[in-house]
Amino acid sequence: RRGSIHGSVRDINVRGFVYHDRSRDQVLNSLYQILKERKLKLDEKSSTNEKMYFAPHYVVLITDEKLILDHVVMEFFNDDPSQLGVSLVFVQDVMQSLPEHVKTVIDIRDAKQGNIILEQGELVNRQFKLNHVPKGFNLEDISRALAPLNHLQNLKNSIPESVTFLEMYGVEKVKELNITSRWEKNAAHKSLAVPLGLRGKEDIVNLNLHELTHAV
Repeated sequence: RRGSIHGSVRDINVRGFVYHDRSRDQVLNSLYQILKERKLKLDEKSSTNEKMYFAPHYVVLITDEKLILDHVVMEFFNDDPSQLGVSLVFVQDVMQSLPEHVKTVIDIRDAKQGNIILEQGELVNRQFKLNHVPKGFNLEDISRALAPLNHLQNLKNSIPESVTFLEMYGVEKVKELNITSRWEKNAAHKSLAVPLGLRGKEDIVNLNLHELTHAV
């Protein structure tokens, strides 16, 4: 199966880079919502032998763990989240600083070779040579080909200036909401999400009081 690498998280319409508290909350709050929904689906299937696979698969590269230690997403990152379609890559100067649940450890001391110390939980201590591009290879071409960012130039025009309550539910009249039916089917113990607005043309922002603490 072929895949692609993106620095933008298209499902939640954000850039996947965290470099301060604001960007951390923007990215990780949305990622937490995705992982929570996947966890619910996984729990619902736990009584069957059916194995679930989630797409897209997220690869989270963590170079400064202090920036996320106090975030609610650590509920998933403190364990192995691979069943939820997430891989974690920790970058540390000292191996002892790596989390206990890390299964594969690679030690790279220079630009020529590295050492696979732990692989899938097993001690292997195997050396390998780092791949290098041939002399004269155009690095700019390959970097452009693998460019991870897709900048949306017409972002201003893609988000409506205003949206009505009914439009966020995709209806035109109150009676089309089928409020009685919604009330009977709603599972308040799973979600209390309500639409607040749009962050993209068809990307609705929800407030879910079931997940985090809120005050008025």
